[in-house]
Amino acid sequence: MHRLLDWDFHVLALPPASAVLVTRDLLTQFALKANMDIPGEILMAFSVAIYKNYRPNPYHNFYHALNVTQVLCLLLALPDVAAQFSPIDYLVLSVAALGHDLGHPGANNLFMTRFDCWPSRIYQNVSVLENYHAASLFQILRHPAFNVFCSVSPTNFAPIRKRIISAILWTDMAKHFDVVAKLQAKIQGEMVLAEGIIVTLTKPYLEGLLLHAADISNPMMDFELCRDWAFRACDEFYQQNKMEEMGGFPPSMPSFEHFDEYNVAKCQVGFIDAICKPLFNSLALMFPAQLGDRATQLQKNRAKWEKIIARDPRASLGSSPTPGVSSVAALTR
Repeated sequence: MHRLLDWDFHVLALPPASAVLVTRDLLTQFALKANMDIPGEILMAFSVAIYKNYRPNPYHNFYHALNVTQVLCLLLALPDVAAQFSPIDYLVLSVAALGHDLGHPGANNLFMTRFDCWPSRIYQNVSVLENYHAASLFQILRHPAFNVFCSVSPTNFAPIRKRIISAILWTDMAKHFDVVAKLQAKIQGEMVLAEGIIVTLTKPYLEGLLLHAADISNPMMDFELCRDWAFRACDEFYQQNKMEEMGGFPPSMPSFEHFDEYNVAKCQVGFIDAICKPLFNSLALMFPAQLGDRATQLQKNRAKWEKIIARDPRASLGSSPTPGVSSVAALTR
């Protein structure tokens, strides 16, 4: 458990069997603290089912889900945040994090709607994948052998289900800019103290905000970790571009013409500037002692990506002033 509570814990270094056991152990800890009577075989079976229902995508795979769960636990431990959550809340939100990308096809919502994939028809082109992930998670939980909420009555399970769905829907990147704007509005005018800005946030808001933040937290990590995740994400972008071209559609990310370090670096600088910095700088204002170093690490990573861009001959050919902007735009559709 203590290994997970480290921003630079490399989940990708774990063999699959170890990753599943780490998941089981994490859930077991929360279940014990919540005094929930969940048989060990159910916790293990659920962890295995989650692992098996993630596809072997470069990025959106079981390891991403475990990484997001890890970071969510770190964020839930923040001062003033931890006081609002009970041990059962940790279990509920960990289940949401583990299932937030369940069954991900390795392509985004724009791809799903362009190709009229069946989830886009079911969910009317609204948060298509997020609704699909939530539904897939509850398909697992409804099976008695996998139901980690087996000791919860149907009456008490209803609000838990609602919370899990709500939190997963917050991970839709189409909502990102609205999320950041609302957070920044809450921060403005609040009392500034030495320990940070005191912002009153409701529990449902915090649950969604922190899961969303954990979902896009890779650029906050040590550069080697950040780089590993970035290449995995961009591998999926590149594959999606190719599938769209074969299907007669223009590529979602036209600036990502080649899968190489230069294009990955451009994509990451754009992602950091447009997506990560506004959110994590706001969170760092609220929790400077705990997240200030993460904001600094984000800036260091950006500088390293810029150096990679600068040393490539293509950088002198007049590229976009905002590297990777088209890739960033595609993420929010």
